[in-house]
Amino acid sequence: MSEILFFIGTFTDGTPYFQGAQGDGIVTCALDTNTGLLERRHTYRDILNPDYIAYDAKRRMLFSIADNLTAAGKVVAFQVADSGKLQLLSHESSRAPVSCHICIGAEEVYTASYMESCLTAHAITTAGVGELRQEFRYSGTGPNAARQEASHAHQAAITPDGRQLFVCDLGSDKIWIHQIKQGRIAPDAPTFFPMPPGCGPRQLEFHPTLPVAYVLGELNAHTMVLDYRTGQILADLSGHFPGAPTAAAIHLHPGGTMLSTSNRSDNSIAQYRVDAAGRLTWVGRFDSGGKCPRDFNIDPTGRWLVAAGQDSHSLTVHELDPVTGAHRRQASGSLPVNTPVCVVFGGC
Repeated sequence: MSEILFFIGTFTDGTPYFQGAQGDGIVTCALDTNTGLLERRHTYRDILNPDYIAYDAKRRMLFSIADNLTAAGKVVAFQVADSGKLQLLSHESSRAPVSCHICIGAEEVYTASYMESCLTAHAITTAGVGELRQEFRYSGTGPNAARQEASHAHQAAITPDGRQLFVCDLGSDKIWIHQIKQGRIAPDAPTFFPMPPGCGPRQLEFHPTLPVAYVLGELNAHTMVLDYRTGQILADLSGHFPGAPTAAAIHLHPGGTMLSTSNRSDNSIAQYRVDAAGRLTWVGRFDSGGKCPRDFNIDPTGRWLVAAGQDSHSLTVHELDPVTGAHRRQASGSLPVNTPVCVVFGGC
């Protein structure tokens, strides 16, 4: 394998929250896995603020949010050609403004909306996005008066066994838990695990084989190790970021040996070594190579990390040790992409 396709979501119109947004839509790029060089292939422009996207390899579909920051947006489905070019299939209302995450299940696509703190579940059909099946709204507050004045759902993630859906609530310091039965989210009210006050859980990443989730707190830039069978927090580690904590993204290396998190205020990415029991050990930080790394991702070979510099309007590439996931160097050159905020590998 010498080339892997990946997709970039961008802010096309950030009014009123992200002034200066000038994204082009959804950008298809190619990564040369031998050299780390990036190449831009296609751009789908007829979409508003595709700020989070998810790829379904089985169906060869890409799902995206079309985020209207002041009114309800859309959940959009595309067919992905071998070249990475996108063909619009269908769309449905996201039911709320500021939708910031999308997650694909066996039969449904889930969207978490920050401003009204709701989760929607739409059917997935051969024609793309189907009817709305469930809608949940959350409530609660936290000690940070500026950011936790209300509940703010920020991410939906499915457990590796496909039986539960976890929702990170930045506003109430909770992880909401939904049951999934026969591919569908259950209509019952969710339960929750409390998280440390004021941490603001933004995103989590599940360990592939252990009952452990790594939860990133946006408001303190800490990474918490959660036993998701019991809700017990096994560890709470600092990200060692200087200045104001503005943690953004968390991703596990494909080998399961390294966990990385980004922080926007100092433009850096932290790394933690993951041992056989799922425990974390702080390794260090490296410069993302851009400004405001809202997202990054690691290619399936485990050798390359692509970081999205929202405010530098660029993608940067970093070489990793493909076995351990440790950072080696920033690769030469970068790819100009306006206001990139999400990186998703397709591998097609």
